[in-house]
Order: sequence, then structure tokens, then C-alpha cells
Amino acid sequence: MPIASIHFTKISAERKAELKGKINISNNVVLTDIKKQDFKLPNQESIKIMFDFNSKYDPSIGMILISGEVLIIDQPKVITEILDQWKKEKKLPDAILAAVMNNLLTKCNVEAILIGREVNLPPTLNMPKVKINK
Repeated sequence: MPIASIHFTKISAERKAELKGKINISNNVVLTDIKKQDFKLPNQESIKIMFDFNSKYDPSIGMILISGEVLIIDQPKVITEILDQWKKEKKLPDAILAAVMNNLLTKCNVEAILIGREVNLPPTLNMPKVKINK
């Protein structure tokens, strides 16, 4: 199941309040829809998976929202199985779900860090810190 591309269709960031005190950040990815795509290669078909990535800050000092699409290309049988399972259960097969979510989390977290910096929000991931032992 090759992921052909991940691209963003919407990026939004907002800082609502000044930074102070302890801030908790939760990141969430939701797959919103899956549609068959017209893009074809010999003996392969494709689907488009739409998603929303949210970073929520607690207390509510701001938010980041990234929406986009993942293009997957595979054999027609696999694509049909994915579409059928989505129509019945609104979920992906486990192996495909893991690959899609891992790629989305990587790409979206990097983008969220960059976008958050522009509106002065803390990074969405814990950054490594140096501790000096005496």
C-alpha cells in the first residue's frame, strides 16, 4: 500500500491568550472520509483519504487545525476492500490504518510546530532538553 502523497487543504492557527503556567497539548488525527480517486496506473487504482489534525491547548490559549488528503495507490482488490470496510464500519484495515496514521502524525506534527511558531504557540511535541548532572 504505497502512500503516493499527503497534502494539506487547510491550515489554521490561532493564539487566544498569553502563555502562562502549565500548558497541556493534545494532538488528534481524525479520518473524515474516503473516496475513490480517478488517478490510475496500469493494474492499480487509488483512493483519497481526507483527514483533520487538531492540536488543542489546555488551558485554551490557542489551537492548530490542519486538514488534508492522503492519496493511496494499490491493486484494485485491495482498494475495493478498503472502500467496503469504510462504508460498513467507518474504519480502515489495521495494517493500512497504522501506515496512514504514522505518516500523518509525522507530517502534521512537523507542520504544526512550524505554524505554531508563527503565532507564538508552544511546540506540539515535547522537545528534547539537556540536563546537566553534578
